[in-house]
Amino acid sequence: MVMETIERPHREDAAGLEKTLRWFLILMLAAVFVTGFLPDLVQFVSTLPDNLEQAVLIRQGFGILLVVTALLLLAELTWAFLLLYITTLLATLIMGVSLMPWIVDLFRPELATEIVIAANIVVLIMGAVCHWLQKNRNVNDRT
Repeated sequence: MVMETIERPHREDAAGLEKTLRWFLILMLAAVFVTGFLPDLVQFVSTLPDNLEQAVLIRQGFGILLVVTALLLLAELTWAFLLLYITTLLATLIMGVSLMPWIVDLFRPELATEIVIAANIVVLIMGAVCHWLQKNRNVNDRT
């Protein structure tokens, strides 16, 4: 009984931290999509028959991957984190996009590549912590 009263606030704190991290990740992915990919997506859709270059398709596919990842995180699916890890790796290795949209503008342009990599590593760590917290939640704690 005493142990249960001690564990309950700890579990509630962990669940609150997990939800906060999840929403932070969702908002960052949404901000990257809105600022970096939505204008191009609108232009891509309006000129679809004329504009089928591979680089454009890869960029738009990555934008759609951001949206799908954010929606799956919102649905609180455990395997959404696998997609987040893949998205983060693709953002770092192929796209050169920071998943923290505001961070690159804070530093000098010559440091952009290192900052993108560091920001994406931070997103990867935040996602891993959030994933770990979700997996360790009790079945009774899920709402």
